[in-house]
Amino acid sequence: MFEFHFLNSSSHMVPLWKHYCAEASGLVYVVDSRDRERMEETKSFLYMVMDEGKVPDNMAVLVYANKHEVPGAMSASEISNELDLASLRQRNWQRN
Repeated sequence: MFEFHFLNSSSHMVPLWKHYCAEASGLVYVVDSRDRERMEETKSFLYMVMDEGKVPDNMAVLVYANKHEVPGAMSASEISNELDLASLRQRNWQRN
């Protein structure tokens, strides 16, 4: 059985992350692959979730890039570079 919680970047949600992450088996982080202008903000938010959300080192993390079929969307390689995914706590990761 899956249970999903949508946590957005609004400031009143920040204190709740650690409670959800403590009980979660995984984290799905959705990125708009067309939004090049907000990629730095997206990166900062991801790292804040990982750090302040107390995401355990053994938790599975999926970074899902939506809208990838739209012309002008960033490739998986561009997104992983922009988000510096290779540096996330020495996690194993792959790009598809």
